[in-house]
Amino acid sequence: MAPAAALSAFLNNTPVVAVFVPAIKVWARRNNLGLSKLLIPLSYASIAGGTCTLIGTSTNLVVNGLRLEKAGSLGLRMFDLAWIGLPITASVFLFVWLLGGRMLHNREVPLANGNGMREYTTDMMVEEGSPLEGCCIEGAGLRSLPGLFLAEIERDGVILPAVEPRERLAANDRLVFVGAIESVVDLHSIRGLVPATDQISKLEGARKDRSFFEAVLSDTCPLVGKRVREGRFRTRYRAAIIALARNGERLRGKIGDMVLHAGDTLLLEARRFRKAVPPACWQTASSAWRRETPGSPLVAVFTTTALLTAFATNNVAAVLAFPIALSTANHMNVDIISYAVTIMVAASASFATPIGYQTNLMVYNVGGYRFGDFVRIGVPLTLLVGLVTVGLVPLIWEF
Repeated sequence: MAPAAALSAFLNNTPVVAVFVPAIKVWARRNNLGLSKLLIPLSYASIAGGTCTLIGTSTNLVVNGLRLEKAGSLGLRMFDLAWIGLPITASVFLFVWLLGGRMLHNREVPLANGNGMREYTTDMMVEEGSPLEGCCIEGAGLRSLPGLFLAEIERDGVILPAVEPRERLAANDRLVFVGAIESVVDLHSIRGLVPATDQISKLEGARKDRSFFEAVLSDTCPLVGKRVREGRFRTRYRAAIIALARNGERLRGKIGDMVLHAGDTLLLEARRFRKAVPPACWQTASSAWRRETPGSPLVAVFTTTALLTAFATNNVAAVLAFPIALSTANHMNVDIISYAVTIMVAASASFATPIGYQTNLMVYNVGGYRFGDFVRIGVPLTLLVGLVTVGLVPLIWEF
């Protein structure tokens, strides 16, 4: 958690988590640890670290910009937020250290057994004239692939489930495999098998110049709710979807016919050195929700922003909450700085749901989590961060 938080204070926390996840997976496998005990703390550490500097998260920059534009105040300096960010980071560390082990459940069998929670579904096709044509499943070596299971064969529109080892392959058979990412990638090196999707052949450049990438769909991505074939993925992102995983579920049917959900992990093929992961898709807000909130105005601003960020992106929550804070500050005839800092922290306090923050969504599928795992540990942690924020901000930035 410490290096992740330190890096997130100066870098976007999404790539920080993306770099740490593979390293943690290797470390967990060597030490026979469950990823579900490790990845939520990683995400929370990166979120907390982002509150320590002005550039730690885009939300800080957004709110600071709104303060400059709407209130005409001076902007915050780089390390002004450290006065509140460091106590919050320490609180998150202490909370996870003392209670995380009991509140985080094991959601997968030990990684040393090689049985991860995530199973990719991919479609391959027997190429006409290939050496596999006429071979039985077992003779072709497709029955004993490590970490991979041949779920079904589609032949001339007829589905053949529970395929027998002696079933003979025919040209244009569509084979549906389910298994680990390494084994799915290995399928593409088997002579005579080609991806069932025609999108692969339409990608620019030769296959030897391409690589495989993993991407997680955010809840605001325009692809969510659409079938793979309807999303025009190759046209949008210059990449082709070759496999799909959904929180340990075994998916059935053609990849092209599957409806994409938030949190789905996609295995993509694209040119090397090209950004294959879809850019973050942010919502837009045309108006702010305003209402009277009982109790202390600082408490009210934090509560409102934290509730918004639990179900929307943190930038959207900040944009929606800022007019409320500005109106409150003007009504009380005080500087908006304390309210602005409260919004920065509350918008980043996305601990309670996996959809409230990109890093939570990134680890959600990899760790095999359920929605309730984030609620169980994230709600009390949000309350703790709220108490620290409401208690310290007025002391640091006096009215």
